[in-house]
Amino acid sequence: MRKLSLTVHDSSRGKLITDLQKAGCVHLSQTEENPPEDEAGTGLTPIPVDVEDLDSLIAELEDSINFIETQVPAPKKGFLTKLSELPPSVTIAKMEEVYKKFNLNMNLREIKTIEKKYKDAQTKLNGLLKEKEDLLQWSEAGIDLDVLNGKSLFVEGLTGYIPKSVEAIIMENISKVSPYIEVFKSFETTSDTFLYIVFLKSEKNAVMDALRDLGFAPISLSARTGTVSQALDAIDDEIVIVSGNIEIYRSFIVDYSDHLDKFRIIFDLLLIRKQRLDAERKGIKSSSVSFYTGWFPYKFEKQIRDTLAKYDDTDFLIELPTAEDGENVPVMLNNPSFAKPYETITTMYGLPVYGQSFDPTAHLTPFYFVFFGVCLADFFYGLIMLLAFGFLAFKSRKNPGTSRFMSLLALGGLSSMIFGVLLGSFFGDLFANYLHVDFIAGTGLINAMKSPMLVLYFALIFGAVHLLYGITLKFLTMLKTNVIDAIFEKLSWVIFLSGFFGWAVFSWMTDMVNKSLVSAVIEPGNLITSVPTLNSLGMNIISGLMIAGASMIMLNAFRKGKKTVMGFIGSFFGGIYSLYGTSAFVSDILSYARLLALGLSGSIIANVFNMLSFMLRDSIGGIAGMIVTVIFLIIGHSFNLVLSAFGAFVHSLRLQFVEFFSKFLESGGTPYEPLHEEGVYYRVTPVNEIK
Repeated sequence: MRKLSLTVHDSSRGKLITDLQKAGCVHLSQTEENPPEDEAGTGLTPIPVDVEDLDSLIAELEDSINFIETQVPAPKKGFLTKLSELPPSVTIAKMEEVYKKFNLNMNLREIKTIEKKYKDAQTKLNGLLKEKEDLLQWSEAGIDLDVLNGKSLFVEGLTGYIPKSVEAIIMENISKVSPYIEVFKSFETTSDTFLYIVFLKSEKNAVMDALRDLGFAPISLSARTGTVSQALDAIDDEIVIVSGNIEIYRSFIVDYSDHLDKFRIIFDLLLIRKQRLDAERKGIKSSSVSFYTGWFPYKFEKQIRDTLAKYDDTDFLIELPTAEDGENVPVMLNNPSFAKPYETITTMYGLPVYGQSFDPTAHLTPFYFVFFGVCLADFFYGLIMLLAFGFLAFKSRKNPGTSRFMSLLALGGLSSMIFGVLLGSFFGDLFANYLHVDFIAGTGLINAMKSPMLVLYFALIFGAVHLLYGITLKFLTMLKTNVIDAIFEKLSWVIFLSGFFGWAVFSWMTDMVNKSLVSAVIEPGNLITSVPTLNSLGMNIISGLMIAGASMIMLNAFRKGKKTVMGFIGSFFGGIYSLYGTSAFVSDILSYARLLALGLSGSIIANVFNMLSFMLRDSIGGIAGMIVTVIFLIIGHSFNLVLSAFGAFVHSLRLQFVEFFSKFLESGGTPYEPLHEEGVYYRVTPVNEIK
């Protein structure tokens, strides 16, 4: 990455920022000395750029586009089409031409007017439908709405409901209030009875008090006049009129959908202008000169120099970033092709801080590949993933982010195929125990179901190597800044833990030889034929590593302690306590037992589905039994594949994030986001790239 310090006269500032946006490779940083006011008296102030009106116009245009798209949805595209399709290309010149010829403000006003009328009509229609639904329930009650709404001279009515549990009591007591009360039962639900009650106006207060005491809940029905049937007829007439208006408004919206491409082009153009103005505000200025700080990959240096050389009133300096630049330097991942898919994992965790860490992608790649394969560990599961996600990666190759993720899963499938062969898993034990394919039955070097401890030991060895490699990477990083600290704080642990883990591995291998475990789990004629014993030379090397590492850890405690008697004693016990930290590393290594657990669980579930499927075949018999068996196998193994693949992805990811990255990676880096001409609906390209 290169640092660009830029000084430009205000008269050329806008045009220069536009040219940098066209170049599409400069990441402009917010200038640190950008004060809200010139409090320090430096004469430097923020660059005044007004984007409020532009923001308002963009928001209004976006609302109109969303409204049209909601009312006139585009034809649905298939999943594969979405993966492989890119937005159409257009030039800035074409965008400007569309903007000039199209009366945007007038069209936006018209759309807003139609949108308001359409939504008002839709609200009215919904109200009419709700009113009709409510009235239909009372259509058999013979309700006079004039009486109900108090428009009759002598009588008035109420509609409401009472609990069914007290219906008999209320019907008995309501007549005691007045002899001139009529109660009509309209309809009922599982819990309530709905009533229409008519009474004299002069007795309204007494009736209302009595009904309230009896638990009657009134309902406001409708403000219309006439009978319920007449009201329903009037509502139907209004529904026809309002629905017709809605269709008219919708036809106007459909007409405006013909301009949708123009709206989208103009939206992208305004968005690009907004991006440019936001970038322009990232600098600071004096009375007539503006200052900017930017970053770009070194491969674009000639292009940047050629762009800036066109301006006589501009000075610039291109240099390497310094340690003081720190987190301001943006980070762009750049890996060889084999590691590209695994950049997804790095970005999920967080980009490394420039100068304090480095891109871990290439370092995590082999470990994640192995861990995923051990967790899934079935040849045909892996083959399905390789073919499916390999195809999706190919279809989405125009979209780098999606293609990388699909490639990551496809490589996980390849790893699963490899470990499936090593562990002899082909849809579990389907081919070995049920289809009796002898070639496949004899391929596995290790039977994880019969010898889980052997697989566990290998998983823990992978974990030890993984952790030691992470500490080694931290040691190499620290060498650049402080050699002494790197040696005593990190190399000491690499040496000590290498000896400690070496002793554990040698002890295990010797124990296997002594107990003849090797011959029980590895067939004669396979690749592994012997295991080295723990001889005196090996013991001397291991002991030497442990003693050397422990001594360096103790010396580090003395190095940092106070040079007094009490300081010496404190340093001694501090060093002992540091060595106790070995237990934390052992705990971390035990996390890798999940590799065995996931691999075994997937195999067990696969074997169970195989067993159940063929039990069904035997119990049903004939062609029907075979059909049921095949269907059950497909469903069962599909379920197991999804479950196991998800577990392999997540837990392999966890081992990278929690165990590996925590040993060396400083995350929180700023992503490299160059100023460029980027739209939402269109790809902006130079004229010579449009075909």
